[in-house]
Amino acid sequence: MFANLNGQEQLQQRKVRFADHNELSEDKSEYDWYGWIDHLISLEFHKAIEELEKEISELEKELEELEDKNKKRLKSDTETDLKFIKYLTKHFNNPEEIIKELKSYVDEDKSRASNRMKSHIVLVRYFAEKVQIKMTEETNEFIKGIKIKYEKKQELKDCVKKTLNLFMLLQIKIQLNNMTKRLTIIS
Repeated sequence: MFANLNGQEQLQQRKVRFADHNELSEDKSEYDWYGWIDHLISLEFHKAIEELEKEISELEKELEELEDKNKKRLKSDTETDLKFIKYLTKHFNNPEEIIKELKSYVDEDKSRASNRMKSHIVLVRYFAEKVQIKMTEETNEFIKGIKIKYEKKQELKDCVKKTLNLFMLLQIKIQLNNMTKRLTIIS
């Protein structure tokens, strides 16, 4: 997460929630949001939503724990992250809608949290680009599969046509042979 100096120590002590493979960046100041986004995209849709819902419940628990402590910045960061993850869960297949909701949040709140949310907007753009690339690859593979099936059908049709042509030629040959026999018998 995009940590700030005051909450940095607490952020480093937190578990790295957003997928097991995520780690703090080299300077230990921020979480690997991009790795988390890549991880979500790699999952099946329902698994990604399950993981997001799990993250929401963990962040809500963390917010409850922070209510008692005087950690305003950490609480603000956690609330902002929670909003971001809720929007991501709600509109997982529609990044434009996520950005619209995040922008409305930024327009309403001109505080430090809005700067964090602007960082999340950049993440959603990254997410949208990655999803578009994945969808394009899947579409291309689907089209390729259809082309292969069509080509196989076409080959089958060509084979059937050739077989029918051979069969017709065979019938013509048989008829010609029969006609030749009749002509021979008649003569």
